[in-house]
Amino acid sequence: MPRTKLAAAQYAISDFQREVRVKMAYYSLTQKDLAHEIGLDPSALSRRLKDPKKITLAELESLHRILHLDLAVILPMFGASKKELRL
Repeated sequence: MPRTKLAAAQYAISDFQREVRVKMAYYSLTQKDLAHEIGLDPSALSRRLKDPKKITLAELESLHRILHLDLAVILPMFGASKKELRL
């Protein structure tokens, strides 16, 4: 089913959450391990992953560095379109 503009932000959040879980599994990291690497309490990381719009820039940079996340997964949560990501 095609993604609608109305739900695009929610799909971006869902894609981000899925990508973080996939990368954690790939690197054999638990949520507790990842929280330690970022410098967060595990419960704080859990809250951030449930509502990624509350993640700070520093935390996003840490997630990007540790998990090697693609910016195409991160930026759409904040309104970047696919056209803007092809620069």
